[in-house]
Amino acid sequence: MRIKNVLIIQLLVFCFMAVFNSGSANAMSQAEIGKGDSSLAYGIQVLDGEIRALNLETEFGLSSNFGIEGIYTYIGESDDQSIDDEKDNKLDINAKLNIVNELDYDVTAVVGYHTDFEEGYPRIGVLYSKKENKLLDLNLGIDVLLKKDSNYLGYMLGFDYRLTENIYLEVGHRKFSGQEDTEGLNIGTRYYF
Repeated sequence: MRIKNVLIIQLLVFCFMAVFNSGSANAMSQAEIGKGDSSLAYGIQVLDGEIRALNLETEFGLSSNFGIEGIYTYIGESDDQSIDDEKDNKLDINAKLNIVNELDYDVTAVVGYHTDFEEGYPRIGVLYSKKENKLLDLNLGIDVLLKKDSNYLGYMLGFDYRLTENIYLEVGHRKFSGQEDTEGLNIGTRYYF
């Protein structure tokens, strides 16, 4: 897959979301949870100049301190023979419980399940978000797959930047637990309903 084609697709998705931008939404960074807040995000995972994964994420706040999150990952083809066995789909379903909810920062616990549709593993983790200003949030997260001997650690370090009332640019370095060779730069957009 060529980076140029995927960037064009991502630009089209961004334009589509901008055209259908209606109403306003409260900003919700990675660790923030708000009742009724929901979002949809699309991102690309790049490593060594190659696109390694496409990510589709959704999030919904059931209460002011409890939410659910789903992440679907497509791991694409690569010239690297070491990841040929990783050409498949992954699904992560997580429950998020807000532990600290302050004006400037949030800390959230994550409990979930990671599956490649053949086998799965339970997950635990923690997310931290810090509001730098009304447009920029810094995010940090770490998670561990339980009962897995390799590729059990995942992490994320990045930021989200508010482009409009409903659309955010997300950039960060990310490694999904349970996935080999997809660690790298994640660039995406998130739309809040």
